[in-house]
Amino acid sequence: MSLPEPRPYRPATSPSPRTAAACAVAWLVVLGKPTYPLYVWLLTGRFWIAVPSALTAPLYAALAALARRDGRWVRWGVPALALVDSLAAAKLLGEGAGTEAFLVPAALLVAVAIPAAEAKAARALAALLAGAFLAAHGRYGAPLAGWSAAEAGKLLTMNAASAAGLSALVLWRFAGLARD
Repeated sequence: MSLPEPRPYRPATSPSPRTAAACAVAWLVVLGKPTYPLYVWLLTGRFWIAVPSALTAPLYAALAALARRDGRWVRWGVPALALVDSLAAAKLLGEGAGTEAFLVPAALLVAVAIPAAEAKAARALAALLAGAFLAAHGRYGAPLAGWSAAEAGKLLTMNAASAAGLSALVLWRFAGLARD
């Protein structure tokens, strides 16, 4: 008597193309988060100050995993988590490090990942992202890490390039998807 062939796991419903694209973005963030403290260390000689940012990787992974149950977890959760993550990193590393630039790909994700049927709520989330930036910018107080001007410049360059790359990936991944 032989055992039946194992069947691969398939969620009850296939994710929409929009949800699948948002999951791809979330997994890319998950893969990049552990390396962030290493880059900070290479640029500044300090490692531990950036570790809290890397610790958010499991939260992004959880949102992508929860998308199997409901795609709204990843489509709404990733931009919301990115808001908290970016503002917390700005407090840790200081505004001069440029971590607020990651609000741009978060806003782009709101614009392209959330379907037209949820447009009113998407506008509210976009307004929250913009409002939080306006409310927090210039009001963080002293960063927990004190950088020289040269170190802050290196971090700004790295974070701006990373945010631009992530923005491009978001736009590329969603290009051609119907706005349903």
